[in-house]
Amino acid sequence: MLAHQNETSDTQRATSVAQLAEHFTRDELERLAALHTRYEQGGDRFSERELATLCFLRWLRATGRVAS
Repeated sequence: MLAHQNETSDTQRATSVAQLAEHFTRDELERLAALHTRYEQGGDRFSERELATLCFLRWLRATGRVAS
């Protein structure tokens, strides 16, 4: 039963990738795949650069250097 579910999931994933290929460039698809892999492995949802930017924005807000 589990093997059948995996096959169905693989088929659905292949169909989804084919549909995405119609709307995204190859480079965009590769970046999405890397993000998906990182997410599945339990990694952060943001890159280190994005986290640094968020930290900086929070600091700006906390110190009153920018208003909401």
